[in-house]
Amino acid sequence: METTSYVEVGNPKMWLPVDGSETYRRVDASPRWFRRFGDFEFGPQNRIETGLVVELATTCAPFR
Repeated sequence: METTSYVEVGNPKMWLPVDGSETYRRVDASPRWFRRFGDFEFGPQNRIETGLVVELATTCAPFR
C-alpha cells in the first residue's frame, strides 16, 4: 500500500503530492477503498493512501 502526503497550494487552491513523501506497507489483499488521514477541509497538509504496488510472478520466461 502506498501512502502519499499532499499539500494545498496555489490560487485557486489545489492539492499536490509532496515529492519523496511516499511510504509503503505490506498488505495481504487490496482494500475496498483507500483511507485519508487528516482533514482536507482545514489542514494545509494531509496523507492519503494512493495505490497498490504489486509483484507479478509468471510461469513463463521473461518477455522480450
